[in-house]
Amino acid sequence: MKKLMLAGMLLGAFCWAQERPRLLGISHIAVRVKHLDASRQFYSGLLGYQEAFTIRKDGTAVIGGGLSESQAASIFFKVNNRQYIVLVPETSPDQSRYGCRHRD
Repeated sequence: MKKLMLAGMLLGAFCWAQERPRLLGISHIAVRVKHLDASRQFYSGLLGYQEAFTIRKDGTAVIGGGLSESQAASIFFKVNNRQYIVLVPETSPDQSRYGCRHRD
């Protein structure tokens, strides 16, 4: 009886662990760049993405962007109504170009 109960508990735990929420999409990708203006030209000029807004170094946003590299903390390019590419200037050369956040 104990073996049957243990098998049932393991089977229930296994089935419960497999239930995961459906991934509905990715809202943005952030890329650390060495030269913000050159990267801006690549994403807007070559790839054709629209510069949606820019975040200044003081934390305020400018719609449409166009700020100089010395004023901008990050630049958001609109991919579609729900997705953006974010360019962030690197702070040191040994930083990872692509970042991800992990939940502890």
